[in-house]
This record gives sequence, structure tokens and C-alpha cells, in this order.
Amino acid sequence: MYRAKSLGSGRTQIFDQEMHTRALARFMLETDLRRALERREFCLRYQPVVSLRTGRIGGFEALVRWNHPERGLLLPADFLSVAEETGVVVPMTSWILKEACSQIRAWQALPGGASLSISVNLASPDVAQPEVVEAVWEALSASGLAGRHLRLEITESTIMKDLEGVIPLLLALKDLGIGID
Repeated sequence: MYRAKSLGSGRTQIFDQEMHTRALARFMLETDLRRALERREFCLRYQPVVSLRTGRIGGFEALVRWNHPERGLLLPADFLSVAEETGVVVPMTSWILKEACSQIRAWQALPGGASLSISVNLASPDVAQPEVVEAVWEALSASGLAGRHLRLEITESTIMKDLEGVIPLLLALKDLGIGID
């Protein structure tokens, strides 16, 4: 069905062994993905954001990875589209926000770390979800991080897909002091 849809409306597709194999792999990925949060299989890697002017680290970008028990460390390209389609991306984003805010807060407590900030990418479906503002607020509250130290990365194409729906979200995030990239 997915293959026929991807080829365009009004199309048919013969179901063959290769399609069966792909469908089974996708089903297994969906099942594993739903369990991954409760099993704490996701982890964050932090990429430093360095000022070209000073050469100093000004913050970090939080990058999610999935430590799959059988397939090893998976990059977002391997699972994010399925997470978006199945709705797992919303609780996953909430977890990412909490973890990233807690980690940057811990680094801020180190000598010279007070001004560090953290950037988190928002997936397309997240941007239109009212739960995102609540998840951001909860992450800030739980960690004690000031909103000005959190930046959310939203692609321009994501914003343009639902401009009317995104504007209230952006305004609510601005009220929390969040930066948008």
C-alpha cells in the first residue's frame, strides 16, 4: 500500500516477496520504536557550537541516537520518519528536551559554563503540536534552565507547511524566552 501511494494516486502495485520483506522490516522497526522509549534505548550526543570569532564553545546541539539492542547505534535517518508517522516522535521529543536541558544545566554548573546554551531540533510533526510548548516548559522547569539558554531548530520548510498553525507556537515559545533557529 505504501509503495502504491508513493507512486501516485490511483495506482496499483503487485505485492511481491521484496515488498513483504520491507513491510515486515518496517513493522519490526515500528514495534521496536514504540518500546525504545520505555527501555531507555535513546541517547543524546552533543556537538559543540564554537564561535568563529573567539574560538570558544558557546553551547551544544543535542543529537538523538537510538541504541538498538540488535542493530546497534542508529542515526535519525534510520528511524525518524517512522517515529513521525507512528506518533512516537512527540514523546521522544519530550524526552530529548528533558535530557538536553538537564545536561546543559549540569555543564553550566562547571567553572566557565554559566553562559552555555543547548539547541534541539524539532521534527516536522512536533511543530504543529500544542504539546510542544508544554514539553518545553516542563523541561525548563525540571532542569531549572532559563529559557534564554534553549534554542529550537525548526526548518523553514517546516514552518511554511503550516504557517498559521506555527505562529501561535512560535509566540508561546518566545514568551518562554526560547530562541528559534
